[in-house]
Amino acid sequence: MRLLINMGMKTIRGHRKEQNAINKANRLREEGRKAGREAITNELYHRVRAERERRAARKAMRKAAHSRDRTPSTSSSSSSSSSSSSEDDGTSDGKERGREGNGNVEDQDKGAVKAEGISETDTFEDVEEYHSDREIKRTVEWAWEQPSDMKLATVERINILTRDLLTLKPGEKINDNIVEGHSRMQGNESRKEVFIFPTQFFSQLLAAGGDTEKRKRLYKWVPEDVFDKEEFLLPIHHGDHWVLVTGNIRQGTILLYNSILRSDTTIRMMETWLTKVIDFIEERHSMCKNRTAAFPEVINAEVVASAPQQDPESQDCGVFVIENARQYLREDDSGEDYFPRDIAMARVRIAYELIQGSLVT
Repeated sequence: MRLLINMGMKTIRGHRKEQNAINKANRLREEGRKAGREAITNELYHRVRAERERRAARKAMRKAAHSRDRTPSTSSSSSSSSSSSSEDDGTSDGKERGREGNGNVEDQDKGAVKAEGISETDTFEDVEEYHSDREIKRTVEWAWEQPSDMKLATVERINILTRDLLTLKPGEKINDNIVEGHSRMQGNESRKEVFIFPTQFFSQLLAAGGDTEKRKRLYKWVPEDVFDKEEFLLPIHHGDHWVLVTGNIRQGTILLYNSILRSDTTIRMMETWLTKVIDFIEERHSMCKNRTAAFPEVINAEVVASAPQQDPESQDCGVFVIENARQYLREDDSGEDYFPRDIAMARVRIAYELIQGSLVT
């Protein structure tokens, strides 16, 4: 009996040692993963910081160049030229060497410019934009290569992971985290007071239908202070398509931007959606305990017929929602030709803005 007990104890100790070894290996593996994630985060931080510093330096250079252009040139007097003649004689060789040195630098600069594909006739702004886009692409392409569950950014408790950012690659459909995260960032940076509806709001509103209890559950998604805001953005993801509803409740105007308006049937469906949104907003206003203003007697709702249109075969509807929201919240009206022609670069810029946590101006 004692022998059996001793054998049993040895077996238990062996299992414990084996389990301890497994736990230690798992702990070391997790510590290695954590260290790797921290290293990735630090590298990403330094990349973004370096890009910000380069942009600031280019801006300072441009300002200095403009100030030099505005400074009038003055001619030296005959007395000053005569007094400095001896100095010129003594330093002429040095100046010649300086010119030769500058010439070599200029030749190197021209070679670098040609290698980068920039024309020598391009303006300072053209070169700045080229360098800026190149650095933005580098940062985003590097971020795309990170582990899929790596957290790259956070916007109001919305975590942007690598797998979210990958939906901004050309040909991919942008997911909810990208659209809502970027919309909230735009609202935060706008000079206007903006309320951002969650991207799941409209689908939940359709699912609630006329059920009073289900509709009341949506009240927590729309706080009472929404009626004190100047504007609101409501990104709608229905079926396989994104559209954008914007509004100013104080002025009684609501607009819907759809990047695929194929027929009158589509427009009528969009008008039905606007009616559902208006009915819910009015219902929510009637249930507010602390109403600071009356609900407008008339709401002017419109499906924007002049909204920029995408290629119907593309997956760019999410890009159009983000860019339409960007234009809507701008202080200055850029006209009809505000939409970026390079959709692929627009996707990269959206990704970069989410990574660095601010809009690229």
